[in-house]
Amino acid sequence: MFQAFKILCNLAIFYLVTSYTVNKSLKKQLKLPGHALFATTSVIELTKDGGVKKTIVIPGQGRKVETGDILAVEYTAALKGGNVFAKGDKEQFILKDGSFIRGWDVGVSSMQVGEKAKFLVSPSYGYGSAGISPVIPPNSEIEIDVKIQVRYTNR
Repeated sequence: MFQAFKILCNLAIFYLVTSYTVNKSLKKQLKLPGHALFATTSVIELTKDGGVKKTIVIPGQGRKVETGDILAVEYTAALKGGNVFAKGDKEQFILKDGSFIRGWDVGVSSMQVGEKAKFLVSPSYGYGSAGISPVIPPNSEIEIDVKIQVRYTNR
């Protein structure tokens, strides 16, 4: 009985040491900040007024995007807690060219290649008090999931 307990303890210690070493090594390879191996679930406020909030789902591994870059993204946009009204895969656009809502530009410009993030966009950074009838009611919060697949520099 004691021998079985001793073996179990040794296996547990081996697992913890190995996991710590592998996670530390992987963290260095991926150049992840802090001590987390994967993204945190903390919410990052991208605007002073809380109009655009970000949660990183998968940290990026590439360069940070810049205004004017051509990006290929996978995305889903939905009413908060509700209906999906837009989605795309490998959709290309120019960052901050004025073609999208302000919340999209604020959110995506905070990302880097390979990153997947969720954004909660307030009406003032979304479709405002007008909405887009009948799809987006007035004063709706929007949830956007975005993954940056490719960044082409536009310079």
